[in-house]
Amino acid sequence: MKTKSITVPAVESFAEIDKFAKGEIDEINWAEYPYKPVVRFAMAHTDNALLVRFEVEEQHIVGRCTQMHGAVYADSCVEFFVREPHADHYYNFEINCIGTVLAARRLSRTEKEYLSAEQMQSVKIRPSLPVGEPYEGEGEWSIELEIPFSVIGIEGQPDRLEANLYKCGDRTPKPHFVSWSPIATPAPDFHRPEYFGELVLQ
Repeated sequence: MKTKSITVPAVESFAEIDKFAKGEIDEINWAEYPYKPVVRFAMAHTDNALLVRFEVEEQHIVGRCTQMHGAVYADSCVEFFVREPHADHYYNFEINCIGTVLAARRLSRTEKEYLSAEQMQSVKIRPSLPVGEPYEGEGEWSIELEIPFSVIGIEGQPDRLEANLYKCGDRTPKPHFVSWSPIATPAPDFHRPEYFGELVLQ
């Protein structure tokens, strides 16, 4: 199975969104979960941070979790997992549609250390829906995510990273588990760095 690769341009800010690299989260890896919302992403970097914008269209938008590091994946959720090439650990950022985030440094799904409140203050998250207000509806929503390289343990700007992007909703009316780079596991499992794609930073 071939993982994906994308070239990530350098920009000054989200104001240059037209210069961002574009992609779609559209891999259905598990036939028992066929529902696929329309999910597009745009990605770039500054001198000291990764910038990712998710745009989602789905039938059932659900945002219930308001607690940091809570079960955001049960809601309408987008996720970004990243690591330095071949590192033994990775970082996961999971954000529901109302901007609640779960973020950790991980060796595996179960071996983790949540990012501290201080670290989280430097991660910028801008949802299109009102922050922290429970929401249910249908239609479109978006998230802008700005992750300083220092938060993921990197000094300076890397040339290359490994990552995957996901859309899920474990306890929405239509549970779904969709990825950017394909995953070959018997059951849904996003915590598989061996299936991460490649980010080439310009």
